[in-house]
Amino acid sequence: MKIKAIRLFLLPIALTLLVVTGCGGGSKIADTPPIPPTTPLITAPTPAVAETQYVDSADLPAPNMFNPDAYELSCGDRVLGMAASDSIFHQGRTPSTDELMKLAECRNYTLAPSRKPQSQPSNQSTTVDDSDKSKRQNRDDRSELGNWREMYHIPYSTSCMDDRLGIDIVSKFQNGERGPTEAEFEIIESCDIERADLLPDDDSRRDTPNGDDGKNDSRIGSSDRGEDSIEEVRERIEHMKAVSGTWIRTGDRTNDQFVLGYIPNPEEWRCGVAAVGADILRAIKAGKHTITDEENQKLALCFRAPPESLTHPLTQFNCIPLDILLEFVDYYRPSWEQLECHLEGLERYGMPKQIRSSGVGDAFGIRNMKGPLYPPLWDKVMNSPDFAEFKLNWSPATVNMGMPPSYDEEYNSMKCPQAILDSTGKYKLGEYWLSEEIRGAAIGYIIEKKKGLRIYADLDMCTNAYIVQGNLEDYKIHINSAQDFKDFALNVAIPAYAMKAKAAEKVKAELIQLNSFGNAEQEVPFGFHPALYNLPPTEQVELAQWYLDLIIAEVRKYYNGTVWVASAGRYDTRHPDFPASGLNPSFGPHWKTLSFAAADHVSFTIDGVCSFVHMKRFFNDQFKGYMEIVKRDNVTYHIMGSVIPNKFSPTFIKGCVDEYAERKIEIHTWLLSKYDALPIEPLFLYGIPSHPRSWVKDEEGWYPTAENADRGDWKLFNIDAQQPDPEIQELYTNYALSHIIED
Repeated sequence: MKIKAIRLFLLPIALTLLVVTGCGGGSKIADTPPIPPTTPLITAPTPAVAETQYVDSADLPAPNMFNPDAYELSCGDRVLGMAASDSIFHQGRTPSTDELMKLAECRNYTLAPSRKPQSQPSNQSTTVDDSDKSKRQNRDDRSELGNWREMYHIPYSTSCMDDRLGIDIVSKFQNGERGPTEAEFEIIESCDIERADLLPDDDSRRDTPNGDDGKNDSRIGSSDRGEDSIEEVRERIEHMKAVSGTWIRTGDRTNDQFVLGYIPNPEEWRCGVAAVGADILRAIKAGKHTITDEENQKLALCFRAPPESLTHPLTQFNCIPLDILLEFVDYYRPSWEQLECHLEGLERYGMPKQIRSSGVGDAFGIRNMKGPLYPPLWDKVMNSPDFAEFKLNWSPATVNMGMPPSYDEEYNSMKCPQAILDSTGKYKLGEYWLSEEIRGAAIGYIIEKKKGLRIYADLDMCTNAYIVQGNLEDYKIHINSAQDFKDFALNVAIPAYAMKAKAAEKVKAELIQLNSFGNAEQEVPFGFHPALYNLPPTEQVELAQWYLDLIIAEVRKYYNGTVWVASAGRYDTRHPDFPASGLNPSFGPHWKTLSFAAADHVSFTIDGVCSFVHMKRFFNDQFKGYMEIVKRDNVTYHIMGSVIPNKFSPTFIKGCVDEYAERKIEIHTWLLSKYDALPIEPLFLYGIPSHPRSWVKDEEGWYPTAENADRGDWKLFNIDAQQPDPEIQELYTNYALSHIIED
């Protein structure tokens, strides 16, 4: 699962009062080096075969035996109306007999198993039950006429029709009861061709073997999809949703999912990987691999549905409406070829004198089907009278941070960075999931670009500070020498940044941020790995400079926008009168020699801790160093400052003072005065508040608490803990309103 979090890059961070992260991973001052934070993701329960079966409406249950999981919610909304449907499906009201009659057409006899949210990996393996096995057998046991295809002119493969229409419906064709309706023909017309001779005379596929037009995948080759308009595609997909879409019910509305196609469970996926390998399975899923007879035999033993059912139904279309892509982004990320039609005409806009935005991070916590929730929230922020005074000039979207994918095929958290060990024990880039993350985010970027807004390509906004599900050891990166650091940079970071830069250029992003190899600020790894912080200070800087210059050069090959580098260098050394000084062996003034001249913009992350006296000394030294760097390297900048209340305490470090609560107004007023005294104007406007929680409260999913501390830094992702102090927020809001600089 993808755990993403960010210290919202356009906010005055100090008003959050708790370190959420520094863009690209916030560093915290601590006895041990900081781990970059992150934003929660979804715990995905085990999915089911997405296949809807239809039955006669006479076969109705008694009202007191009503099972809402046996019905399609979207259909219920249509036949009963939203109010009545909600009261039945979400509030537990028993339907009347008349309502049951109306709901008859909405019944679904291939129910998905319950998918309860879980913050820990389940100890129970998922097995294919007897009903699934008998369903598979029924495909072979049903009777059919010898000439049913000729009777109804049906050239398409039986297995594909089964998947899209359901076995019961296709059986009626086979036994001569009836032929496909016009709507059903539209749904199956892009299936594999089994009898090309039954295609219409003017169909170009008629003259090729099995209707294959020569493309690698017969589904794609047979669809003739390039001629469809976007509205024709929408109509076809709506038909598909009505007939073969399925709701996966969990008992929790925020984890329910509407899916198309067959979703294998983790046990099935592992079986398939063992049979043919993950690369082949993923290529089948993407419609880019034709299954051989040998593969079919192996895979048939693993899955509840025919192996060709693994290919997602949306692969057959060239250009899919963006709202539909959002609806199914949990399980399907479009290819770049499918996004090409939406990239036309996108434009990169000039940088303003001052960036003004209220960044929206992962506002909905850990839940499914977040994709469709974000654009309306972004729009509300941009158009709300509450934000009009701030004259926003930048999209509030931090898309990659909150959008799926959030988990892999076995429902484990996304790795960040996407690094995997090869057979020699060396790290290499996991390109598949990085590509999935990028293309999932591209949907949101394109949506915002089409509104004429500037966007930030937040493709580095993830860390593994908290793991919802998965083996914690699998998420650790081990760097045991300077050479390990270089190998990781060359084999993981550089190819990853090439992919991110190409994507940012495709969507014409104005801004992209570059971080260390662990997606934290540049200096953070040197305070985390003993092999790095034990290097002499000059060698630390040399190694960091080598990395920084390398990634900037790589990104500039493909990206023409503004390059932003995140820094969290601590310039202080140990001082006996300041107990929180020099806590980490990597801290020191040597970091001021790290050059950012190859970048365009630098952010500086800084946290206030221990006592007001300590904070003043530390911030004064840091701010002085920031200005030296900005002048020397000729870059724009902003400072991401925060104050951490629970570290104003002797429980943090002996000698610190428990004084935050009584002096918080004084502390933040002083900090704002420091911003005012800076000789160079920062690029970002400090103090613009985020949206009120009330806007999204009803759609919030699960978030970790102290009970989940064994999975990581739960406070970073606890929505309650992230709410701002109203008194402090008012200070920063007033500051922002009085510091607007218009172009």
